[in-house]
Amino acid sequence: MCLLCLLWFLPSFYNERMEFRFETIEFNKTVPTVPKHSGVYKIFDIRGKLIVLDKTSNLFDRLERYYGERSERVRDLDLREITGRIEYVRTDSAFETAYVLYWERKNYFPKTYRKMRTFRLFTLMKINRKQRFPRIYASRQIKAGVDYFGPFVSRGQFTRLKTMLERTFKLRPCLYNIRGNDPRDEDVEHALAEKINELASETKFEDAERIHRKLDKIHRARGEYKDTFFSVWNFNYVAVVASDSVTRCKIAFIRQARVIGFEQYEVESLEEALRSDLGRLFEAPVDRDSGDTRYDEFCLVCNFIVDPLQSVDLLPVRDIENLPSLVLERLRQRKRKRKPAGEAQARAERKPGRAQPEEKRAAPKC
Repeated sequence: MCLLCLLWFLPSFYNERMEFRFETIEFNKTVPTVPKHSGVYKIFDIRGKLIVLDKTSNLFDRLERYYGERSERVRDLDLREITGRIEYVRTDSAFETAYVLYWERKNYFPKTYRKMRTFRLFTLMKINRKQRFPRIYASRQIKAGVDYFGPFVSRGQFTRLKTMLERTFKLRPCLYNIRGNDPRDEDVEHALAEKINELASETKFEDAERIHRKLDKIHRARGEYKDTFFSVWNFNYVAVVASDSVTRCKIAFIRQARVIGFEQYEVESLEEALRSDLGRLFEAPVDRDSGDTRYDEFCLVCNFIVDPLQSVDLLPVRDIENLPSLVLERLRQRKRKRKPAGEAQARAERKPGRAQPEEKRAAPKC
């Protein structure tokens, strides 16, 4: 097998970037014919150099501002004399638009693309397990061999959790999720309860009382702090995003906080095709690496799962066999939510106007 064929069968997360199919239009001094839809567009000059790379919620309106009739009230740059060609890709969700724009900027401006980000960055909680007495740091980069948790929407939120951990455990902060959904919760409580019983049987009641107070502090901390944070290295999810039709759906695959795939599926054949891609993308071993890309993509995803957006449905990748069924159920839930909204709009259209009741009241007087 040739090297090219071998690279073709490798999982997509070994690729440096994913390709998106841009439509090309050769500019002829008129307004380009593009859909009135959200998307990402690129404008090249007559020498083939990129001069504009941006996103928009309406491709037609944006290009009409560049190439339509000029107006003194519109101060956009006149590109009609220098444009050679236009490329665009249609997107169906804000998440897809932001991701395509991020990758295109990274491709064209590898040294300065981080200054062009159009999404919010978050603070992460950094904990180095290799230290004898772990400490907690605030970080905005990700390195291999260190654990990270987030996203923290403000530095105050980070400081409150850090202080609570220090007061609860009385040491340089450890790696324990006080939210109450950590799988080790029962193990910690069971170990402390056994220690209390052991000390009580030895009539060491003062030592048993100190451990009992520590257990109470853990319970109290879980009740007071309601936020949940993700571990970067365990951030394995599929994101179900909007598509152009109810018969299709788009899914982004996220492994260790990186978007490793972006595919569109027919709903009828979703279960079999998705199960195959899940096995290909998540079962193969992958090393932890350092770099800005992982941090950037983690923050990009978090922009759509924290308030006020929350426009992306995340499903954890735990049971690959049953995950396609969960995705189908989530799509059905979306369809049921859209149906009542459509019915309410139809009822509003059928509802008589304000003038009609007045006419009905005036009829008996005649």
